[in-house]
Amino acid sequence: MQARNLSSEDVALSLTLAVVTSSPAPLLLLDGELTVIAASTSFCEVFGADAGELTGQPLYALDSGQWDIPELRSLMTATVSGDGVLDARDIDLKPPRRPVRHLIVQARQLKYLDLEHMRILVAVSDVTDARANATLKEEAARENDVLLQEVRHRVANSLQIIASVLMQNARKTTSEETRGHLKDAHHRVMSVAALERLLSTSKAGDIEVHAYFTSLCESISASMIDEVDRISLTVEGGDGVVDARVSVSLGLIVTELVINALKHAFPDGRPGKIKVDYNFHGPNWILCVRDDGVGMPAAAPRRTGLGTGIVRALAGQLNASVELTPQHPGTQVSIKHTQIALVEDARKTLMIVEDEALVAIHLRDELQDAGYHVLNLTDRVAEALDVAKAQKPVLALVNIRLAGRDDGIELAEHLKALCIPVLLISGQVSRARSAQTVAIASLPKPYDAADIVLAVAYLLARLNGDASLPRPDRLEVFDVAGFDLAPAA
Repeated sequence: MQARNLSSEDVALSLTLAVVTSSPAPLLLLDGELTVIAASTSFCEVFGADAGELTGQPLYALDSGQWDIPELRSLMTATVSGDGVLDARDIDLKPPRRPVRHLIVQARQLKYLDLEHMRILVAVSDVTDARANATLKEEAARENDVLLQEVRHRVANSLQIIASVLMQNARKTTSEETRGHLKDAHHRVMSVAALERLLSTSKAGDIEVHAYFTSLCESISASMIDEVDRISLTVEGGDGVVDARVSVSLGLIVTELVINALKHAFPDGRPGKIKVDYNFHGPNWILCVRDDGVGMPAAAPRRTGLGTGIVRALAGQLNASVELTPQHPGTQVSIKHTQIALVEDARKTLMIVEDEALVAIHLRDELQDAGYHVLNLTDRVAEALDVAKAQKPVLALVNIRLAGRDDGIELAEHLKALCIPVLLISGQVSRARSAQTVAIASLPKPYDAADIVLAVAYLLARLNGDASLPRPDRLEVFDVAGFDLAPAA
């Protein structure tokens, strides 16, 4: 067979046509005038068109002019002018007497051998069904949220009725002991009712601690403190949120401790103050209820009543300890939750190298709350090395992708030479694993701040010869980087 003499233009066009027409994706090949040269079989199937009829049609004339859309014109104008790499555009195609189709359109100039004639490749993705499914899921989630809030509102109202019945029975009974038990039950029910009322207005299902404790203490004050000038009940701290499960237990604990203080701390009309204080320290927190009352006699028997049992049981559910501390005057009860030991050594200095500024700031704040000293944030290899040489951090948290095309693994190599261990914090899991000789561990994105705090505590403990802490689930530790890690527990 005698070979034909084909020009470079013919070769390029023939190859492009073969690729486009056989592509499983919906594609259009256009010339510089935005006229269709070819369409893939997939495009014809998706849009119910005939490849022969499409060829030679202007792009904006397709489907009786339905493709003549401002967003598409803007994309194609920029593509023809060669204004860099353009983002995909969301386009709504509105064919007559048919549902709207949601499309994502991309366009690129094809450059091959610097040929004279312009060729443009247009890729079209129909996301109509995906958008519809997402919309249905969002609507279902909103409906569930509304229903849940309505249920919580009704539960709060029902609990309010139950509390009222308990209080009425307390007033009617002639037994002082029974009256006391009924009033205590009333306050416990009101504690849960206050929480349910807050949850009925919370979209995220989280509770703002200060607002909850304030509402709770106002309810207790109204029913138990006859002379507000004699005894004050105030809330301090608590600037943060907790989930509903934790807030139920915290609310009941506060109720029990405040009731106990009101019953025992101020006998014979003694004036005084009760303070409820709640503070966060990273994943750790402490709840204190203190009074300036008469305190506990040194020889007082240890109370094992219902209230004390409830407090200890609820604290146990929260993995927290209960501490009773005599004050001068008064008593303080502390509920402490310690997920990790706070760092007391000021020399526990960390460095964060992260190209996402908001992520870096959030990590810094959480680590500082946990007691660590965090050096100035940076997102460049050169800057990070300058900081590391000057400040000598005990651990560097490094993202693999850094600003200006800098590479976190390259930085890890330099930091290893400075004897500074590296924890890689990146979604590039395979690349992180390939860096086992220069990094001591990897924590894949996405992660939350608690993951980071736990990972740092675990790694520093092992670097200091302590293998007693459990390894966080998502943390992958590399023992081949040359650092002296204690053997894993």
